[in-house]
Amino acid sequence: MDIVGHVVDPGESQRFQKGDLIMSTGTVGYSDGCSYQSHALVQVVNCCKIESEIPVLGLSTLPFSLCTAACGLYLDMGLAKVADRSDVAATHVFVWGANGGVGKLAIQLAKISG
Repeated sequence: MDIVGHVVDPGESQRFQKGDLIMSTGTVGYSDGCSYQSHALVQVVNCCKIESEIPVLGLSTLPFSLCTAACGLYLDMGLAKVADRSDVAATHVFVWGANGGVGKLAIQLAKISG
């Protein structure tokens, strides 16, 4: 499910160029879009550009965990996505299981969201 790699052919995408480092989630039931292969076809909407010094192998554990944490906080709980929330009192968030990958990312996302 977790995909990290360099764009080989951006197709009609205006967001990415050849050589960009991106992360994405694979598509279940669609073998061309799955991980664990040398090349994957991914949907632009499921990708984001990475500008990091972290090695690709280290980044490869992030996409699905990050999506899970973000969906829980922003879609299910309705937490504001804006980093600057000076107009709103701090929101308290309890993250159960914060010692795992999803929990650690949930804490970081909650913190930058105020």
